[in-house]
Amino acid sequence: VNSVSEKAGITLWEPAQPELLLGLTLGQLFLTQTDYPTVAGRDFNGYFVDLTATRVFAEFGPMKYSGEVAYGYQQVADTNSDNSVRWHTLRFSGGTRVQVGDVVALTAAATYGTLRGVENTASPSQRTVKFEETKNLGVSTGVELNVDRGGYVGLSVEAGARHGLSLNFARRY
Repeated sequence: VNSVSEKAGITLWEPAQPELLLGLTLGQLFLTQTDYPTVAGRDFNGYFVDLTATRVFAEFGPMKYSGEVAYGYQQVADTNSDNSVRWHTLRFSGGTRVQVGDVVALTAAATYGTLRGVENTASPSQRTVKFEETKNLGVSTGVELNVDRGGYVGLSVEAGARHGLSLNFARRY
């Protein structure tokens, strides 16, 4: 099933140790499934929650090597029916961040992830379908532009198991 999700959220990071960050992301989620006859043309909306732990393992000059584990829960429903979809994700990634001068940073990562969920369809007939993602590997690359000492704008592209484009606005406090 071809599913397209759009997210808008806020992430809060807390340093748990000098090189360990814990993150919580909450936000709004929109989902469309264009090639699934039961729900084609319907728009689902709901929420998502992500819990993330990121650790820097090594630092060599302007390069940082890090690992990340993230768990996510997503739930959406069609406002015009009792149809709903909910799913869980678990993602492991490792990558690098290279600071190029004072303004630009480049990122690259490899990712392994799982996705499992349940779809409940009420119309035209009542049914529950379990689903699972079979593609598990992916890569991402991105660029971050420091706008001042406390913030940046980032753009990243993801391919493989997930295809996507992320635009991030960050402020460090």
